[in-house]
Amino acid sequence: MTMKFFLLLQISLFFYFSPKAQNWQIINQNDHFNYVVGGSNLITTTIYPDSFSANGSDTTWYLNRIYCDTCFTVIGGPNVCDTCYGLKNQPQFLQRYIVQYGNGIYNLKDTGNFIIQTLAGLGNSWLFDSTNNIFATVIITDSATLFGTIDSIKLIVLSTSDTIVLSKQFGIIRFPFLNNSSGVYSLAGIEGRNVGSIVPGFWEIFNFDPGDMFEYRTYLGDGSGYLSYDIKTKYEVTSKLVFADSVKYAITGKSYTHAFCLNPFVCQPVSDHYYLTVFNDTLTFQDSLTHITNRYNNELVRLDSTFRNKYDAGQLQTNYSQQLFYGPVLSDIDSNGVFKKYLTLKNPDFESYPYFPSGSYSSDSITDLMIPCDFNCNAASLSAAYGKGLGQIYWALNPNFEGFEYEILKAYRKGIDSIGTFTPDSEFFVSVNEVKSGDEFLSWPNPADNQITISSMNGRELQCILFNIQGKEILKTGNQIDVSTVPDGFYILRIVADGMISIKKIVIRHFNRN
Repeated sequence: MTMKFFLLLQISLFFYFSPKAQNWQIINQNDHFNYVVGGSNLITTTIYPDSFSANGSDTTWYLNRIYCDTCFTVIGGPNVCDTCYGLKNQPQFLQRYIVQYGNGIYNLKDTGNFIIQTLAGLGNSWLFDSTNNIFATVIITDSATLFGTIDSIKLIVLSTSDTIVLSKQFGIIRFPFLNNSSGVYSLAGIEGRNVGSIVPGFWEIFNFDPGDMFEYRTYLGDGSGYLSYDIKTKYEVTSKLVFADSVKYAITGKSYTHAFCLNPFVCQPVSDHYYLTVFNDTLTFQDSLTHITNRYNNELVRLDSTFRNKYDAGQLQTNYSQQLFYGPVLSDIDSNGVFKKYLTLKNPDFESYPYFPSGSYSSDSITDLMIPCDFNCNAASLSAAYGKGLGQIYWALNPNFEGFEYEILKAYRKGIDSIGTFTPDSEFFVSVNEVKSGDEFLSWPNPADNQITISSMNGRELQCILFNIQGKEILKTGNQIDVSTVPDGFYILRIVADGMISIKKIVIRHFNRN
């Protein structure tokens, strides 16, 4: 029966094997240990020491801590949701710190107090949890296929019937929930040795290939509450350059902007304006240790209200003269199997949830209490989301206030796979054709045979650009356009004068040619 019990627990993860002998170490200064819960593919827990101290043959490892949004409830608190509070600096299942003694004994401490004897032999028992009087016994010492190699393992059963599995090479392979729950943590990979599953970071998230295509929708407000922009942008990656700490992409695409003013006493012009841009550009993404994409699940990040460039959203620095604001990093795998990271977003539906430290709550005695932001901390209403191989898929700054900007990835193509619905190129121009161009500029004749004349009501100097329906520039000139050699068809005329832009549909038809 014991062997059958063991077989049910045997783990067969096929990872690359590092020959470095760990000798039953459950923690070290170089590795990040990634764990999943149950049979999930999502790495929810990453444990590593952020510092350590040595005293003779003993070492104390201080482990990374996380934000917990289920650890505290404030009845009648300042927020309408009693359960919306959280705690920062919280330990994970291996506790806040581990004392490693020279005889192979590890003491996992604060908030629990657990003892693991990694060198214990078959049948050896000890007091695992003195607070709850839980004993541990080694019931199997054997070898098993772990991470693609044969390794020595120990199966430890607790007096609660929970089990722990140790590996000589890879530390804790299995650890139970110790809160009367049936869940278990299973080791999925180790960063530092590059074995098994890793948490996607900067290089995995901003990994595009030539031919990849993306379409975004961007909404902007200028802060007055009246002048707004609706921007639709589609581009294709044409080349890629990789440097030591950055990656640069050449892109080509189209951008269609609808600018509109809602109040003539605040902004001009009152009529809607439409802008069509056909562009060749570059995008450069810079890696850093503190980049949001390199953070782990439930890390708490201090936000910066000063930056305004969405491409810098990952590079956050604290810059507040008074109160600091924070946002948790959360991760999931979407229905298409894409790994995603979210900053200050409490769900994949992009509902923002920044926090600020306690202090204004008069009855607060919890040092690490985090209170959800309300409308008084709109300066910190920053949120972002990233997808593996997709880059930044969502970005928002003050999305609930008059001055705002937010952008969302609407469709993408990676290789032969396409998700979402792209706007056809023709519809970019169809939309432009149907705009209200106003009376600022006149153009004639239309259809045109040999020449198009453009004039402005104020006699201003004009720049006129003619595009074909695919967005390719055909001619650039002043207020007289010679179209005698331009083939018949539909074209887009872009007129620019003193910062004003008008878009018109032009038909060229050579009537007297065979």
